[in-house]
Amino acid sequence: MNKSIQKLSLIIIFFFLFLSSFFSTAQHATTILLEGTVGKASIVMEITMNGSEISGNYYYKRFKKNIPLEGRYTDGKGIELTYEHWDTKETFTLLDIGSSSLFYSGTWQNTAQDENGTVTSKSLPVKLKPFDVSKIPARNSFVKRNKLSEYEYSILAPILLIQDSIQQVTPEFSITWLRDTIADFRCFRIITKTASKAIDSINIFLEDLQFYEISSFLNCEGSEYTSDISSVYIRGHVLSFAISNSYECGGAHPDFGTMGRTFNLETGKRIELTDLLYFGKTEADYKKEDSYKFSIEFTKPHVAALLTKLYPEEMKKPEDGDEVCDYSDPDVWGAYSWYLTEEGLYIYPYFYRAARCCDGAEFSTIPYKVLVKYKNPKVVIPMKY
Repeated sequence: MNKSIQKLSLIIIFFFLFLSSFFSTAQHATTILLEGTVGKASIVMEITMNGSEISGNYYYKRFKKNIPLEGRYTDGKGIELTYEHWDTKETFTLLDIGSSSLFYSGTWQNTAQDENGTVTSKSLPVKLKPFDVSKIPARNSFVKRNKLSEYEYSILAPILLIQDSIQQVTPEFSITWLRDTIADFRCFRIITKTASKAIDSINIFLEDLQFYEISSFLNCEGSEYTSDISSVYIRGHVLSFAISNSYECGGAHPDFGTMGRTFNLETGKRIELTDLLYFGKTEADYKKEDSYKFSIEFTKPHVAALLTKLYPEEMKKPEDGDEVCDYSDPDVWGAYSWYLTEEGLYIYPYFYRAARCCDGAEFSTIPYKVLVKYKNPKVVIPMKY
């Protein structure tokens, strides 16, 4: 056999070995959805098996909070799934009692250590069986419109949004507030007298936002996740609002932040900062991969310079070297979050975590009488300044 044929044979062998390995792994990648009990409490569990790897999630039907699990095989039929958080460890030890029907039984053990070092342990029986989510009626349009895993569907499909109140904002627009019964998060929808595809698209965004916040609450491993929508403002045919979060989800420190969103009510499209505050270029003038470069070169320094003109005292560099709230630093004005208010365009400064107390300065509003000078001439904004 000559060398070229020998080389080709080796390539073919390695190719088929690769395919064999790939399809072997793919065939073993399986996700199963189960329901059952831990003691008397009802749970839903998702188990993913991928070759020698195993992982999962579960939640108690009463609370719906997701609990992630790491797993391993204990023998030919058994699996062990664990969850550790601070000084608490949960362990499911499950035995497959019918591989064809995927029934499991076993135990759940909780081991905890208090502040005095005392260790307590509790054990309960576990029984699980296949869960058919097609029997769960969808009580909201979010799960009908979005592609979800069976596990995600089982959590979100039963959630019903309840009307909290209706508020007349302008003669043309009203907003209705909807609250869920899980995270207790209020979000609004726009109501108009006539049908509008633009308003429909904005309301879809708002529903997605509401369920994103509900999911974030349910996936927070810590003790706190709160969301609040404030500063809902309609001027002409422009909608602007802010959503604030505060959370402690298992990291070293709690955190918080504010995000703003602004929409054109005539088109349903987002309004960008460079539409309202134009310095001669927009992000579209740069290639997609250079958007960060645009943020550094244009947005931050120009915003900082304008705010310095408007608020020279507040924008002064601190004389005390230990003062962390340095609003003269252009980097904190990266246009990460902004929204419109009665007074004008508010820009929310962001600081590094240790200086997060400086976030949300009270002064950083650009009045409409100033903003009108910076409007992008190429963009139609349906409101009067």
